[in-house]
Amino acid sequence: MSKTPRVNASLRFHRTATLLRCAIAWLIICLSAADAKTLTTSKTKSDLRGVRVLVGRNVDDFKLRSVSAVTLEDADGKIFYRTTPNQWVRIRANSGKIFIDGVAYRVNAFMVRSFSDAPLELSKRNKDGWADGILYPGAFRCFVSSAKKIHIVNFVEVETYVAGVVAREVWPTFATQAYRAQAIAARSFVLCQMQFRQSKEWDVTNGQGSQVYGGLREDRTGRLATQATKYTEGIVCIYDDGEKTEIVRTYYSAACGGMTQSAAIFGPADDIPPLAGGVACDYCNIAPQNNYRWKTVRLRKQEIFRLITARHKSLQSLGQLRNLSIVKRSAEGRPVTIRLHGNGDQHHDMLVEKFRLWLGGNKLRSSDFKMRVVGDTVAFENGRGYGHGLGLCQWGMEGQAREGKSAAEILRFYFPGSQLQRAY
Repeated sequence: MSKTPRVNASLRFHRTATLLRCAIAWLIICLSAADAKTLTTSKTKSDLRGVRVLVGRNVDDFKLRSVSAVTLEDADGKIFYRTTPNQWVRIRANSGKIFIDGVAYRVNAFMVRSFSDAPLELSKRNKDGWADGILYPGAFRCFVSSAKKIHIVNFVEVETYVAGVVAREVWPTFATQAYRAQAIAARSFVLCQMQFRQSKEWDVTNGQGSQVYGGLREDRTGRLATQATKYTEGIVCIYDDGEKTEIVRTYYSAACGGMTQSAAIFGPADDIPPLAGGVACDYCNIAPQNNYRWKTVRLRKQEIFRLITARHKSLQSLGQLRNLSIVKRSAEGRPVTIRLHGNGDQHHDMLVEKFRLWLGGNKLRSSDFKMRVVGDTVAFENGRGYGHGLGLCQWGMEGQAREGKSAAEILRFYFPGSQLQRAY
């Protein structure tokens, strides 16, 4: 009788010690996995809503299918249309009315889901016919836009979305630590967007204006992206100013060209030390030549005016584009604000970053250039970098990874004063 309690106590002690050692080992693994300084458990993954990604803007003809049955639900959650497995359902918009397989339905918005959460394949019709189908996880919300066409929004779980972004934002040959840094940056960016756009119809778009996202990718790059996402699950970049802690909107571009610029150009919300720019980067010189440096681009004023007014019709009031001038530069000399001179004294000032995107991101690969106006032609010379040059430099990220830097070290370099923290 007297021996049993001592044996049980000994067993309990050893079990407790073993559990404690396992817990400590797991904590060390978690900390070293992403070098997160602080772990918080106030939120869980299940607390998060899905990301809302605009994958189709003002679409007038598209089709959907899945390996399982697909259902269309109205605003009340009532199923009003159902397909069989692998059956395409074609959806068109005409004068604000929605036609499903040729039949008009009196709905302005609807959800598309598949049984068993199987991926949904989406194909859009263009002038050349039907585009290749793209597989998307989650569900779609489709609704009539102000242009009387259809916006398509993909509802997808955060970590699945992050893996989808990494698979398309990172070059397939990039190092493991570069993949992990990209995963943390993509997650931080989207969680920040989800916070600021709660009352909007979508959180992010699927292109360069937000983060490039193309649904599921199951090749080697997709698998590496998924591994990096799982390894860093829940970890984000944060900034603590002593009064509040916030997730950093972790902007990134392909190559900064030698120096990052401040995100304060987008407003006071981004005017924080981690986004102050001015980070000298000589790591991205490994980028392809058209990413690190690009050749002179010449455009006629008439062509520039046509492209600009196509994006913002009110600028037609300028009458024509008579001249262009840079009216504001960053401390490092990078053009920030450009002035469009029209007839008489009319002019319009706009961010150079917006200007280049309206012309086409592949025409002007960055906003870091010298500009020269000769007659009817504008020459954009000495181009440096590819993208907006804010925050993380992706080719610089790869350059540092090749030198043995960890994802945490890379992110602290490009976002000075930031820390890594587990959000869930």
